[in-house]
Amino acid sequence: MKHFSANMHGRLGTEPEPKQIGGSTAITFRLAVKNRKGDTTWVGVSCWGGNAEFARNYLKKKDKVFISGDLDLKPYINKDGNPEVYVNCSAKTLVAVGGPGDSDQNGNDTSGHKSDDWGSSSARRDDWGSNTKPKSGGDDPIPF
Repeated sequence: MKHFSANMHGRLGTEPEPKQIGGSTAITFRLAVKNRKGDTTWVGVSCWGGNAEFARNYLKKKDKVFISGDLDLKPYINKDGNPEVYVNCSAKTLVAVGGPGDSDQNGNDTSGHKSDDWGSSSARRDDWGSNTKPKSGGDDPIPF
């Protein structure tokens, strides 16, 4: 059996939700990951332990995250009879990227949070391990 690991950057496509898996509770969600051509791959993500707590308490649909973890690839035949692969990642590392004030090229807020979310005691940026917003620009290889 081959073992695959990956690092991904994308946006939550669904709200994090608890699921019982093998007698334990995991938090699961779908992650939209774009490649350099702009094509989107959907990845199922399962979080455990501290990552599950973080996802449940702080993340919501459209939030940007970085994930590092083990991949599980399951081939299947889609409704049109074509072979495809379902990609699932068991997250070992889960980091929120961005925060209030994130905006797209038109200046629209893309953070998914209200402007005062980071100041509240339940969702402070400090709780994420960093109280500084990442700088934009530079040599970032991620196209979005």
